Amino acid sequence: LNICTVEQCNIVLMMIKNNINCVKSTSAGRLFDGLSAGLNIVGSSTFEGEGSMSLQFKAQQGSLNNFPLINIQEYMVNENDENILDTTSLFTSIIVKVANKELSVNDSALYFHLALSHMIVEACIRERAKSGLNIVALSGGVFQNLLLLSSTKNLLIKHNFKVLTHSLVSANDGGISLGQAVVALERMN
Repeated sequence: LNICTVEQCNIVLMMIKNNINCVKSTSAGRLFDGLSAGLNIVGSSTFEGEGSMSLQFKAQQGSLNNFPLINIQEYMVNENDENILDTTSLFTSIIVKVANKELSVNDSALYFHLALSHMIVEACIRERAKSGLNIVALSGGVFQNLLLLSSTKNLLIKHNFKVLTHSLVSANDGGISLGQAVVALERMN
């Protein structure tokens, strides 16, 4: 994969090693952007969500023929009784599969979407076992990705969850803005 030059790679590795301009993020969107760059789909975005959208489009061109089994346990971590999606391992395994020509870029994009859906559902199953709660709300900008939304929703329904999705308000920052406005209005009253 020709993701970047050796010099660029060394600079990024030095930045990571020395924690220079490295911000921890829980945003799934950054993962989509990172994989899009890692697969050499979109390395530099010209608008918000370009890498993520392009990754989804590649995934929609992927095929399930000769598709590798998704081992969800490989990508799940339990720390202090909290379920953590090990997206670093998922990301790394996909890059390795493409580099070894085990998966095409399109198939790896599809693999990523489906694996992430399975990871989300596995985390929900584990949380339901602890809490007894059976309702899941799929929200956040990442669920504007219709492939991720439909695969996650279908898997959750298959596992007998009640699934809530957006219908009147957008799943992304627009929904957050509306919520902030409602809270502000309530506080003013």
